[in-house]
Amino acid sequence: MFVDVSDKSLNCLKSSLSPELIKKTDIQKQDLNFIKLEENEYDLIFCANVLHHIINLEHVLLELNKSLKKDGVILIDDFVGEQRFQFSEQRISLINSIGLLCNKKYGIKFNPMVRTSRKSLTNSCPFEAIRSEDIIPLIERIFGSNKLKEEKYGSVSSWASVIIDLNSKNEDAIKKSIFCFVEFDKFIINNSFLPPLYLFGAYKKNTKPPKISVKKWSNKELNDYLRVNILDESAIFRFGQKLKKILGNGKFYNFIKKVYILFRK
Repeated sequence: MFVDVSDKSLNCLKSSLSPELIKKTDIQKQDLNFIKLEENEYDLIFCANVLHHIINLEHVLLELNKSLKKDGVILIDDFVGEQRFQFSEQRISLINSIGLLCNKKYGIKFNPMVRTSRKSLTNSCPFEAIRSEDIIPLIERIFGSNKLKEEKYGSVSSWASVIIDLNSKNEDAIKKSIFCFVEFDKFIINNSFLPPLYLFGAYKKNTKPPKISVKKWSNKELNDYLRVNILDESAIFRFGQKLKKILGNGKFYNFIKKVYILFRK
């Protein structure tokens, strides 16, 4: 079953499938936030990196549970970190500290992590990580007693590939740096120093799901979470690249970049 709210996306999907596969595939135009599924329909559901784009999480999770057969299982793999990628100072500081350690120990270059601009993220991808912090509590309410397997991971290691230089010719330094992030990750998760960024879990159908009421967002919350700005972040990025070519990657350019990052929040 393939579901999307965009005709363009669905047409792209259809063009990529063979005629034989299209006949066997259920392709529907729906908004996942209001999806309706048949009861007791599926033995297995694999929900991968979908939930952190959903606003109406309560409805979607309850529908997925409803659509499972009595002994059906749902696999959930998703980003569960800070909403809108507004990572805590502790997480950013720790990731950069590990990057600096790898730089000194293995000679690997790294680009310090900065907090994502909430406004620019809303502009480029309005539903990205919109309620990601609510995923774990809701899964626990709906599937908690029927948990088969659950792993929480990626408190810092998931960002290793973003900040370290993967184009380095020193493959050994890359491997050692990634291993360093993974080892720190295990220690952080085991001691609950930071919440995880990712969750993978397997859960059986809950035959007696809870009734969950959904609080409507205020106008202020709607503006905070979904208001699109006139100034497009991609246009600013292109302008920055042109400016870099003109000025070079020197002190003046980096000063302008720091000032922009400071005020773009």
